[in-house]
Amino acid sequence: MNEKRQADAEDQAAAVRATQQRNRAKIVAYPSSGESQDVTEPVVSLLDSIHNSMDWGSGFLNREELEAWQVLAELLDFDGSAINEVDKKIHER
Repeated sequence: MNEKRQADAEDQAAAVRATQQRNRAKIVAYPSSGESQDVTEPVVSLLDSIHNSMDWGSGFLNREELEAWQVLAELLDFDGSAINEVDKKIHER
C-alpha cells in the first residue's frame, strides 16, 4: 500500500473511532445499486469544511439552511461551539 493510501486508511480508521467514541447517529445512504453505505464520516467532514470556511455573517446560508445544518451538527455530535454559532445566526435572522 502506498503512503497516501496508508494515510487515508489511518484517517478513516481514526474517524470511525471518533464516531464510536461519541456514539454518533449514523447516516446511511441507499444508492440505486441497492447496497447501503455508511456516509457518517463524509458528512461530518463536509460539516467541518463548511464550518471552517464560512463567513457566518455573510448571509450565504438562509435560515432554513442554517437550521438544517444545526440539526445535522447536533445529530452527529459536532463541535458544540459550531452549533452555538449557528444557533445565534438563526435567531438573528
